[in-house]
Amino acid sequence: MKQAFLGIDPGKSGGISIIYSKTKYNAYKCPEDVYQMASLIKEIKNNCTIKSYTIRCFIENVHAFPTDARSRAFAFGKNFGMWLGILASYSVKPLLVSPSKWQNHFGPFPKLKKDRKNKIKEIAKDAFPNIKMTLYVSDAMLISLYGKEEVFGLK
Repeated sequence: MKQAFLGIDPGKSGGISIIYSKTKYNAYKCPEDVYQMASLIKEIKNNCTIKSYTIRCFIENVHAFPTDARSRAFAFGKNFGMWLGILASYSVKPLLVSPSKWQNHFGPFPKLKKDRKNKIKEIAKDAFPNIKMTLYVSDAMLISLYGKEEVFGLK
């Protein structure tokens, strides 16, 4: 059975990625609205169905912090909920993965957010050299890779 590994970093500045094989993968910046989000999942689901791939989905299970502004926390939760609803509407069952869980798979990261994000981008760029790696998609790429390697034991 062929498997495709879908990774979602659900924030507005996040992204979505799909790994089909060692040399076939893709990444997308988080779409601007719920209709574009749904369209992207529909396209990925259709491609997987046509090519006989089973989708294994992993979404970062994140939450707002007490220091976040209320409007930011609400927007963040709203985006996460939209992803879950869209996935359910296409019968794609996600596995929720905490940031610490997928990040620990790739080794220790710096505590400072900027340094941590740059290190994540560097690891993702090394793992997926055929993609123009950005901060938008690097987390999603590593979430997909975490699911493939750690959860399913595929290198």
